[in-house]
Amino acid sequence: MTQLELENRLIKQEIRQLTEEIGLLSNRLRDYQGQIEVHQNSSSASKKKLEDVQSELERHAKMIKSYRDRESDLNDAIMAKDTQIGVLKVRLAEADAAALTQSSVTSTLKEELKLTSSAMSELAELRNAADLSNQQLAEYKDQIYQIQRDSSDRDTELQQQISEITSTLHNTTLQLAQEKRRNER
Repeated sequence: MTQLELENRLIKQEIRQLTEEIGLLSNRLRDYQGQIEVHQNSSSASKKKLEDVQSELERHAKMIKSYRDRESDLNDAIMAKDTQIGVLKVRLAEADAAALTQSSVTSTLKEELKLTSSAMSELAELRNAADLSNQQLAEYKDQIYQIQRDSSDRDTELQQQISEITSTLHNTTLQLAQEKRRNER
């Protein structure tokens, strides 16, 4: 159960309690009104009691109004919390989608790195196995050097991209876990 759902449940429980108290106060108000009618024709002592009852009625009427205002405020708070829950669910879905996308990109980059490493191994084998003339050997060495440099640059770039994506994926996963924990409260 998420924090917002728990707050909603507590607010609804408070509303039920306030509604019950309003009902009890309304019943007491009717009782007092009945007492007022009975005691209107009584002696001066009854008039004092009547004034007390009327004062009590006024106080209860104010309390009822206060409880109704509080109930309205709590209903507004429930609606706001429901809206917040909806927004958090959308954010959670977006974070899930982003995590899947980043995971796919990371896999693709790892495959490219494997292919580059394989190409480097093949180049090393060709260099060792070739029996070429000095001029051809120099040309091949230059080509191999260029390929190695390009490949090394690409490896470095791919390693950096993998590192960045892994970091982003890790951060997104942490955010996702935090969002899930908040929603579960």
